[in-house]
Formats: sequence, C-alpha cells, structure tokens
Amino acid sequence: MITKCDMMGVLLDACPSFRPTWEAWLAEWAEPADDRPLYLALAEFARHLIGMLERGEAADFPAVFGAVERLQAEGEHYVREAAIVGLLEDLQNLNLHAGGTEPEQFRPFLGPESAAAWDELYVLWHNVGVLKAAGLLEPTPGPTPMVDPTTIQDPELRRVVQHVYRRG
Repeated sequence: MITKCDMMGVLLDACPSFRPTWEAWLAEWAEPADDRPLYLALAEFARHLIGMLERGEAADFPAVFGAVERLQAEGEHYVREAAIVGLLEDLQNLNLHAGGTEPEQFRPFLGPESAAAWDELYVLWHNVGVLKAAGLLEPTPGPTPMVDPTTIQDPELRRVVQHVYRRG
C-alpha cells in the first residue's frame, strides 16, 4: 500500500524534472513528513505538468499518469483522495492553463481510474455551477472572518492556513 509518506516518491520516480521544485518545497515545509500539507505540493506538481504541456514536453506523461493510476489503485485513503482532489482537480483548473493549454489535453494519458475520477470532477463542478446559477450558493453577507491558526486542531490544515496568511 502506498502511504502518504511514499506518495511524492512515486510521482518523482515518474517525473524527475519536478525534483528541484520538490526540494525547494521541502525546504519551505521542513516539518515531519507526516505533517506536510501535500495538497500544496500536488498543486505545485500540477503547475509543473501544465508547464510541461505548454512546452510540448509530454514524453514523461505516460509514466506520470501511470503513477497517478497507481496512487489510486494502491494508495491508502489519503493518497487516493489526494491524487484526485489534489492533482487531477488542479489539472482541470482553467486558471492554471493561462499559457494556452486545455485540461482535456491530459485525457489521453489518464488510466481508467483517473479518467473516471476526472469525469466525476467535471460532473461535480457542473452541478456547483447549476446551483450557483439558481442562486442556491450565494455567500452570506459581511466580511470573511479571520481564522486564528492556533485554534485549528488538524496540524496539516493549521499549516495550510498559516501558509495562506503568510502569503496573503
């Protein structure tokens, strides 16, 4: 079974060009491996893959998406969820495709598990759009409340919130 601590190694084996970005990320998030917010690392990985697509560097994509398929088939719950919500969903994020690429350019590389998850994400976000258009997802009036990161129990979520406030 692929664990949270093993997940990035599987991806790095398939995509060695991400290693410098991963090492810089590790320097910034230098806490115990189990406490690292890997969803943020997966967002960086998605940006890296989109950059490769923009440059026409898709030679590693069969290995990369084979690794993503392994994460879904062999990973513990966190790993399976992260592969979908942390990576595939980011690859579908149109805001990350500013260089002229399209999310669907990744589809030929998806394995069966990834393709099914990819399609489920499209359905999910379509349904969110329908609810939003119907006025059922309107934000509540007033300012967004500030969150005190020290009150957050989950160490990974606390670190993410601290990171957001540090950058924001």
